[in-house]
Amino acid sequence: MGVTGRAHRPPRRVGRQHRARRTLRRGSGVRAELRAAAGVQHADGRCADRRLAAGEHDHHRLVDDRRRGQAVGLLYGSAQLFGSVLGQLVALFTGLTDGWRYGMWTISACCVLAGLAVAVLFRDPGVGAAEKQLADLDDRHRVRTTVSPRTVLSLFRIPTFSLMMVSRLLSGHLLVPIFGVQFLVVERGFSNAVAATVLVPFGLGYFAGTVGSGWLVRLVDRLAPRRGRVGCLQAVQVLFAATAFLATQFSYPGIGVYCVFWALLGALQGMNPPINRPVVAAVVLPELRGHAFAIFVTVFETIAWALFSLGAGHFAASLGVQTVFLWTLVALMLVNGVLLTALHATYPRDAQRVETELSRRRDEALGVR
Repeated sequence: MGVTGRAHRPPRRVGRQHRARRTLRRGSGVRAELRAAAGVQHADGRCADRRLAAGEHDHHRLVDDRRRGQAVGLLYGSAQLFGSVLGQLVALFTGLTDGWRYGMWTISACCVLAGLAVAVLFRDPGVGAAEKQLADLDDRHRVRTTVSPRTVLSLFRIPTFSLMMVSRLLSGHLLVPIFGVQFLVVERGFSNAVAATVLVPFGLGYFAGTVGSGWLVRLVDRLAPRRGRVGCLQAVQVLFAATAFLATQFSYPGIGVYCVFWALLGALQGMNPPINRPVVAAVVLPELRGHAFAIFVTVFETIAWALFSLGAGHFAASLGVQTVFLWTLVALMLVNGVLLTALHATYPRDAQRVETELSRRRDEALGVR
């Protein structure tokens, strides 16, 4: 509470900010401690998410296109909720000597348990099992495309898929779980323990956002088929940028205000997976969806995490985390929203192309001329 109380006095807080920045520039142990703390808090939140995302194409085999947003919402919402609660606990290790090691061991144990649960409990229903055109057909009639390096690379000839990959590289909101706590420590003068309290409302907001947007997508699909998802995806990017501007570019007294903002940021960030995952699934044939999500999550999303983490860490030392947040969480997200405008032209065509191909397979399997 002492730290929070001092945050009410701007002159002293500003001085503390300058001292913290000078310390960061000198590359002292404080910078290493803050980065280790941010890494521990972020890594646990991504553990369950990564393990589930590695096989997330399988849940597209379990539910049809109308319910994929809801399924993704429950998947990612549950993972983030678990990660945020665990992150609050793991953050306590940062106060110990080599505490980050204990935190990483705890995260590793959770990842192993998640992997074992998937291996034991999950049963693959088969390619095309959730498609209305293919569900009642024999397995040999569901697939007509041989998966090869050439067909996988052909995914980039799908305009919507390529646009979604570029959009992933512009997703500046990925920085919030990485540097959000460090921002509050360095720029706003809170202690690491106090700043880490925003992880819980962020996780709760993310959970509400993923679950809620899953239902929203289903409603929007009824009102505006094809184009509704694109409009929702754009709106989320713009709303996130506006919220991030208010949350990071102005100083507020007490950690409670930041908890509210972090809950909103978590909700808006959480609204993305239930929208963008079904968009990708709708424009890719069932047998290629696993490879499409491997490229989306394992390649482009990983590249985005690396670029934002390394780039923000480098520029934060000289410009400050607040300035980095202005360009990544605000400006870049607005650019992302503008880029997604192109989906209004490409997505309906690409989704219809998949529907036509699935109908053709059904007719062929049933001998319909």
